[in-house]
Amino acid sequence: MNTKRIRIQIAGRVQGVGFRPTVYRQAVALGLSGFVRNTPLGVVIEAEGDAQAVDRFVAQLQAAPPRQAQIEAFRISDMSACGLHAPFEIK
Repeated sequence: MNTKRIRIQIAGRVQGVGFRPTVYRQAVALGLSGFVRNTPLGVVIEAEGDAQAVDRFVAQLQAAPPRQAQIEAFRISDMSACGLHAPFEIK
């Protein structure tokens, strides 16, 4: 398996609109490890898993955020994979 890990920082109207549960459902459906959490600047996501699944995850987030969300910034950073096999979680 070709493993990939990324960090996504999303700013805008992303809190209180069901964003974290949406991210969670998408990540779990794709078998990813990692987390999603709110920060003072928006939402931070770290996701790790099969590279194709991670790419699909990013595409899904960009194409189908919650209806009430308004994404102003979507920044993706590559990270070193650390072999996580823990379930994805909302922090």
